Amino acid sequence: MQSFTCSKCQQAKSRAAFHEANARDRKREVTSQCRECRSEVYFEKRYPDSVCAQCLKHRPLDRNKICASCNEEAALRQCRQCTELLPVLLEFYGSRKTCKRCSKSLRARRDGGEPTS
Repeated sequence: MQSFTCSKCQQAKSRAAFHEANARDRKREVTSQCRECRSEVYFEKRYPDSVCAQCLKHRPLDRNKICASCNEEAALRQCRQCTELLPVLLEFYGSRKTCKRCSKSLRARRDGGEPTS
């Protein structure tokens, strides 16, 4: 098993921890930074002013100033329609991002009937 050293965190990691860099002018076949370090750099540039209150990473935040993955760990999800933060198991169908109430009203509008509340 090959191991490579990340140029940012200076840790030796396996090949699976790096992105492939299939270019002929490269000295090694993987990127110089590991996937985690590249992800940190990307999100810092993309979301410079938003930091999750729990994991302290730069991410897009929900209404409660916590990222979606930390909210999912706490069994919460933000509805894309009404933007309310609701319990996953009670208010959502499976992995959908629209709550049951909004799904029913969208379905009623689509079918031409009055939305039910």
